[in-house]
Amino acid sequence: MDEKIIGRPEDGRGARGPESDLPKLPVHEPLIPARDMRDAGQHPAPEERPEKRVKREFPEVHAHDPGRDADQDREDHSSGGDADGDGQALADAGGELLATPAEAAQGAEVIVSMLSDSDAVLDSMNGGSGALEGARADAIWAQMGTIGEAGAARCAELAGEHGITFVDAPVLGTREPAQDGELVVLGSGPDREEVRERLRPIFQAVAARTMWVGPAGAGTRLKLVANSWVLTVAEGAAEAAALAEGLGLDPRLLLEAVEGGPLDLPYLRSKSEAILARDFEPSFRLALAAKDAGLVQQAAELHGLDLPLFDAIAARMREGAHEHGGEDLIATYWKSAPR
Repeated sequence: MDEKIIGRPEDGRGARGPESDLPKLPVHEPLIPARDMRDAGQHPAPEERPEKRVKREFPEVHAHDPGRDADQDREDHSSGGDADGDGQALADAGGELLATPAEAAQGAEVIVSMLSDSDAVLDSMNGGSGALEGARADAIWAQMGTIGEAGAARCAELAGEHGITFVDAPVLGTREPAQDGELVVLGSGPDREEVRERLRPIFQAVAARTMWVGPAGAGTRLKLVANSWVLTVAEGAAEAAALAEGLGLDPRLLLEAVEGGPLDLPYLRSKSEAILARDFEPSFRLALAAKDAGLVQQAAELHGLDLPLFDAIAARMREGAHEHGGEDLIATYWKSAPR
């Protein structure tokens, strides 16, 4: 399959501006309730991939993309942009560097975009030098970045204007799962087996499994729900560690207290250990976590939801990102750490 990847991984350095500046466009294809999907014979089910695992080496890999962000065994890599930084690393890994996204997408069956925000994606896809100008008439655009509901709607509109099949397929996982091909793809789009078959080898290259969750836009909404949980656990772990230290306790006592019980989360342990070791090497940058928190807030507002706990978490992560945006999201701990 001739597959092209547009842009560099969504590590935050290609951002075009805060997602909060985007207009709140309506989502064109509402998510079908699970009950109705069962009645229609469309109940979403995970798609397991073969046992083969291929390790990918990408610069600043997140899945939420991030990026992130790779945002991974491809038959052909072509990336618009120059040969500096990430571009050179991709070239060293076998990628082909071209002057414009349009050149990179020329003749491609599938175009994958995974960038830091919707403006970055739209800039790379639209216009005379955009990827869609070089796309085949039967091409599929797989949008795999975390860009929010309004961003996904704008991409779907643009694909429709060019007569291109659009699939909204963000991913769950951070740097290490991305490098190991262990992400989870949250696919949504046309319920056509031919589309899914063409995407299968691409998704299998980056993910341990693929879920098909409904019409285009449903994948992004599920990603926002998942991100809300991840960020809640991260902020909870950070504040619990800070509280233990402030009360004169070893935070490891919390891990011992919950050991073996339903609250003994692997994520809680890994992030707590990172805090104790003062190791904030990013697997998912705090700046991106703050951006994604903003997307969750936008979705809640769009649907008339009141999420006071998450509003507080989002505000805290934005505050932390001012000083520690390049560190792992658990660096939000510094905002609560005992002085």
